[in-house]
Amino acid sequence: EDGYPVIEFRMMNDRANHEGSEIWDAQISAIVQLHKEQTGSSAGALKNDKVSGGGSTLDLEKKVYYPISLTPNTHPHFSRIWYAQHVLNEESPLLKREVRDMIAADKKWDPDFNSWREIRDCLNPFISLRVTLSGTSAVSASTVFAEHVYEFDDVCVGWRFANMVYEKKVGIYNRSWWRRFGRPFGLTGEPVQAEGDEDNPDMKTKVDRALLHDIVPQPGGDFEPMEDDTDSVFHIFNI
Repeated sequence: EDGYPVIEFRMMNDRANHEGSEIWDAQISAIVQLHKEQTGSSAGALKNDKVSGGGSTLDLEKKVYYPISLTPNTHPHFSRIWYAQHVLNEESPLLKREVRDMIAADKKWDPDFNSWREIRDCLNPFISLRVTLSGTSAVSASTVFAEHVYEFDDVCVGWRFANMVYEKKVGIYNRSWWRRFGRPFGLTGEPVQAEGDEDNPDMKTKVDRALLHDIVPQPGGDFEPMEDDTDSVFHIFNI
């Protein structure tokens, strides 16, 4: 977005492959927990600074909490997959104070800071980042709620989510049923089509739930080395 790096989250409806299991009027929000900066000046404070819940009263380890803006943060009909992004600009609590000051002065992201190492160095090493989702289940008409807590090590710079959607050909009966009971016929007297028939035009969109956390390098070839553990990740890339 206008040259700024973007941090991306991906949510999946746990019943994505079941018809009629949408979540209506879904909403997401995020809040980050940071170590309080030890400074005697208010210089470099976030624009429109809003600290949620105040700071800790313990002098040994003071913490502050900031809301994280996500776009889009609402979804009227969450049936399968939802992508939300946070822009790393001068208002982002996920950037170090000096980086926010630089962006505010230049009114843009410094193009010299576009390698994965430089972007990583610009990030504020947060304690935790909590994303929450709520909405109304189309199955039960009751409120549903989910949350996930990320740590700083979950950030993957220079990577993007892999595709997890595919098309599956569907049919009413399969050939093993035919071999045992004979080919069925429909109400019109015509034989029904089977899954795998080349002339079966019916396709359904499916989600491979096992690929929720799978990632691939972003175009351009500049991405940080990754360890094997990607069970809980979100990603930063440039658009």
